[in-house]
Amino acid sequence: MSKTPLQYVMDALGQDPVCIFQVDLFSERGRLPQALTDVGQRLKDFQYSSRTRLTNDRYRQLYNIRAAAIRLSAKLPAELLDDPDLRALTSVRPDCPITLVKLIHRKDSFEGDAKDYEFSRISMTEHWREGGAGVASTLGSRERMHLKAGQEGLQLFAVTSAAVSEAQGEGTGK
Repeated sequence: MSKTPLQYVMDALGQDPVCIFQVDLFSERGRLPQALTDVGQRLKDFQYSSRTRLTNDRYRQLYNIRAAAIRLSAKLPAELLDDPDLRALTSVRPDCPITLVKLIHRKDSFEGDAKDYEFSRISMTEHWREGGAGVASTLGSRERMHLKAGQEGLQLFAVTSAAVSEAQGEGTGK
């Protein structure tokens, strides 16, 4: 049902800070299609990456709801602090700090519109080679030093093999 199991991972988290690495094989960013065959490729990129974006947006929203409810509870009189609605809002999960690092596959060469189901030996070998080089480059980069796991809220970073860039470092609104 979902090619992005991130939702299931985040729903099962405890209270300890976590750092999750998510590999996106389909990038929402890319070149404009130059031919009809390119349109099919970009369509799949959008189709699959939109599910990832939806999940990320959902958890960012949950963190913001929880943070707003906690800030609101500090302003309420003591007799309202045990209200069931307030308890429901302040218990929105997950409640642990999450650093989500998205490793995004951005292939420049031709893949074809069968890239979501074409698993030939040649294709897989090329993907593994590119992925290994990208991860090695990313983990060895100076920019990676700016990632700080365990910060409050949800930190979201989009990573390519060339550099690490903070895509949306939203926390709990502190």
